[in-house]
Amino acid sequence: VLHAESIITTWNRARLELATADEQQSSLVVSSIASLWDIVLDDWLVYVHEHCRNIALHIELLHHDNMVKHLLEGVLDLAFTFDPPQTSSLEVIEVQRTPLVLVSSTPALNAAEAVKRNYILVDWGDYFALAHAKYFPGFPTPRLRTSLAKGALNFLLTTGGSCYLAEPMIRPLVAEKRLHLIKAPIIDQPAYAVFPVRSDRMEWINSALAFFRAREASREEI
Repeated sequence: VLHAESIITTWNRARLELATADEQQSSLVVSSIASLWDIVLDDWLVYVHEHCRNIALHIELLHHDNMVKHLLEGVLDLAFTFDPPQTSSLEVIEVQRTPLVLVSSTPALNAAEAVKRNYILVDWGDYFALAHAKYFPGFPTPRLRTSLAKGALNFLLTTGGSCYLAEPMIRPLVAEKRLHLIKAPIIDQPAYAVFPVRSDRMEWINSALAFFRAREASREEI
C-alpha cells in the first residue's frame, strides 16, 4: 500500500510540473497533519496566494510517518508537523508555538474533574502527550480520542465535555460563554516546518516560509 501511495504521489507531482512549466511557475508539494492545519496554516495559505504568485501549491494531509517518508523520497517539498523528525537529511525549523488550554462546556470545574468525565483527547503530538501525562498521570480512558482538532471542537459543542484545544480556536467561544476555561496547565505546543536539506526548490520554500518570519518580527515590534 505504501509503495502504491508513493507511485501515485510521484505521478501527481509530475503532472503538476507539466501543468506549471509553461506558466513560469514553480510547484511546491506541501503536507501537514490535520490538527496543525486548523491552527497554523489557514493564514499561511492566504499569504502564499497573495505574496508568492509564482508558486503553485499542491497540498495533502498525511500521517506524520508518511510525511517523513515522502520528504526523504523527494516527492514532498515541505511539511508541517508537531513532531520533528530526527534525521540529518531533513531541515527542521520551529515556526510557531500555540498555547493549548483546557476548556469545558461546564463552568466551575477543576482540572481533575474535567479529565475524569466526558473528556475528549486531541492528539497534538508527542510534546503534548508527554506534558499531558506529567500533569494528569493515570487519567481515565477519554470518551473520544482524535487527531482532528476541529472535529473535537464540534463534538465538544454538540455533546458537552472537556478538551485541550488551541487558544485561538476557542477564544470567541469563551467570550460568548459557550465554553469555559478550566484552571489547568497551559501547554505551549511547538509546530515545525520540515524540508530536505538539499532541495532544488529552496528559493520557493524560503519564500513560502517568509510568512512566519514576518509574523514573528511584527510581534517583536509590539
